[in-house]
Amino acid sequence: MKRKPQEDALEQLAQKVTSSLRKGASDALMTYSSYARTLTPLEWISTRCPALDRILGGGIPVGRTTEVFGPYSGGKTLLVQEVIAHAMAELDAWCVLADSEAAYDPRFGARLGIDNKRLWYSRPDTVEDVFDMFEKLMLKADQQDPKRLLVLAWDSLAATSTVHEMQESEKQDMTKAKVLSAKMRRIQRMIGRRRVAFLIVNQVRQKTGVMFGNPETTPGGEAVPFHASVRIRVAQGSLYKGHPVKILEGKNVIATRIRAECVKNKLAPPFRKCEIIASFEDG
Repeated sequence: MKRKPQEDALEQLAQKVTSSLRKGASDALMTYSSYARTLTPLEWISTRCPALDRILGGGIPVGRTTEVFGPYSGGKTLLVQEVIAHAMAELDAWCVLADSEAAYDPRFGARLGIDNKRLWYSRPDTVEDVFDMFEKLMLKADQQDPKRLLVLAWDSLAATSTVHEMQESEKQDMTKAKVLSAKMRRIQRMIGRRRVAFLIVNQVRQKTGVMFGNPETTPGGEAVPFHASVRIRVAQGSLYKGHPVKILEGKNVIATRIRAECVKNKLAPPFRKCEIIASFEDG
């Protein structure tokens, strides 16, 4: 397609402005159509649940941060492991699990389809360790195979201490929020320029003294909710009246219903809900 004179004029103006920027500026100024040609096409990783993929706009987005949060026994870890299993089996991805909660069961993971011989696994002590490990892995992956999909999963933010908390366990302050704010700013730029999906599992807490509105909040301050392109809240329950949460086979509970809501989505309409049936045997 023949370029319009206005487009050529804009490109020339952008080149002049770029030449006047400080040396070493990370991004040159250009029109978005030119910048888009340097980006990898937007893609998603399936959650293996068609209903959940539909409300998310296709699945877990690549090149973005996704936060999965909710109360205990809500299916947060299961959702992340399903994404890892699909990425390994169908997309030949390199997958990393930072398991601060020590929640990963290799036998259940194998039933989901996770190849434990290929899964990179770590139990980090601090938030700083998690980000340092992920940043180094992204740089090493760039050197070895820059086109390979990389899935970074952290389970969970709430269960991971900071260096300050490890040294001053009795003192409560905003250290974690400050650390996350600085680290998320740094890693977000790295993720956006690579074929990387970053999944963060988080817990919920109750605000004290809240009389009106939602008293629920997530640990770690506001950095992760702001930087995440997608936020998924999962909890046990059904969207439909009369449906039991627990599914029985005889007297044994074999599965549970999970209610998922996409409370933030920059890639599709938000606030959509779906119901998932999670089996205790194979997800």
